Amino acid sequence: MLIEVDAGFVERLLFELAHHGAYGETGVWRTVYTPEWVAAQNQVAAWLAEAGLEVRRDAVGSVWGKLAGSEEGPVIATGSHIDSQAPGGRYDGALGVLAGLVALRTLREQFGSPRRTLETVSLCEEEASRFHATNFWGSRAIIGSISL
Repeated sequence: MLIEVDAGFVERLLFELAHHGAYGETGVWRTVYTPEWVAAQNQVAAWLAEAGLEVRRDAVGSVWGKLAGSEEGPVIATGSHIDSQAPGGRYDGALGVLAGLVALRTLREQFGSPRRTLETVSLCEEEASRFHATNFWGSRAIIGSISL
């Protein structure tokens, strides 16, 4: 079974996301909770919705896209982050976020609903980009080790 992915679509998403906080020729400066980061998370949320996924944000600001499955069972999830070091590269983290988005979009379009629920996430504060003593907020929120 061949799964077709539009490479031009992936490239377009990467470059559009890199506009939010663009820095120099190939970098971004997108520390968590800044206007650049918020705009980038909003862009990811819009793309998830356009891909036909159910979109939600968790308590710390991570953005989730869900493709509901037809059977009960644990969720299969993937993702990464879009916050950057100061400055960081345009692909760091962003490629993982967009890979999950494109994978779920492609699977939904080519095969419909999966048996198991699939999710992708754009995590919050994985680079310790702004709050150095309290990094990994997105991951910590997932496992319940951070509260409101």
